[in-house]
Amino acid sequence: VKYLDQNNLEKNIKDNIDILNKSLDFHEVDGKILDFIQFLNLINKLWKRKNKNNFFTYSKKEEKNANLFFKDIGINLNKNWYVLLHVRSTQDDNFSHRNSDITNYRKAVEFITSRGGFVVRIGDKSMKKLKKTKNLIDLTDHPNQSDYLLSLYHNSKFLMTGISGPGFMTTLFKNPCLHVDVSQMYEIVGKEYDYCLPRMFFQKGKILSLNKRIKSGLGKNLSLSYLKELKIISLPNSENEILDATKEIYFNVVENKKFKNSKLRKSAKKNFINNNLTAFNISKIIEKKYKNFFANQD
Repeated sequence: VKYLDQNNLEKNIKDNIDILNKSLDFHEVDGKILDFIQFLNLINKLWKRKNKNNFFTYSKKEEKNANLFFKDIGINLNKNWYVLLHVRSTQDDNFSHRNSDITNYRKAVEFITSRGGFVVRIGDKSMKKLKKTKNLIDLTDHPNQSDYLLSLYHNSKFLMTGISGPGFMTTLFKNPCLHVDVSQMYEIVGKEYDYCLPRMFFQKGKILSLNKRIKSGLGKNLSLSYLKELKIISLPNSENEILDATKEIYFNVVENKKFKNSKLRKSAKKNFINNNLTAFNISKIIEKKYKNFFANQD
């Protein structure tokens, strides 16, 4: 990559990103040309088939230090279970639709804690705080949080996150993840037993279907200015939608209650597969509230 000086900085950055994207974007696998996202999803799928464990292993010293850390924050791994939570809130006005409002997770947090679990929130000091609740452990101010991130991921029952760096990290672990407030349906990376709670896009008063949003054009990390140009309105997940999606993954993972997929959700899985993407479980609340999201639109 070329050295970037202050002259024509924006152009130089764009040129170098274009070079990087071209080198990463396309891979030929068994005669198919896959882009970078499709390739990542294929790797995750193959890993799941061949390996029962996470990508990481831990030394005895690392396990001992992790146990001390969990004890310090009030969790006994032999007795307690927890959900790991990350809510993106980056101060970037042009991509703020990738953010979530932490206050919309209040009911979901209270549901988990009412079932005897803990919620461990990760992030940074700049993030908006959630009202203190029993069994909610907020590590956004914790000085050693980053030293134990892998252990925090590894030991959680399931994870809740949006499209962000921590969201991509969930692919390294076997625990299921609920991806919340998903705007770019094409760029979400995860596992086949993960759950996806997409935010709705509206254009001319109509819902943009999964069939449209799963394509690379509208499915990528679109800026708000570009969405505005296309006259697309982005509707974040509500507090009750997040609660319902949390209940669904909880009953599946923690209480081991299996639910049959409806025809619409099965068709959504096939749609993901046909586009060489991970076949996520679309949260049931989306089918209940927005059936047109599953409609076929050319």
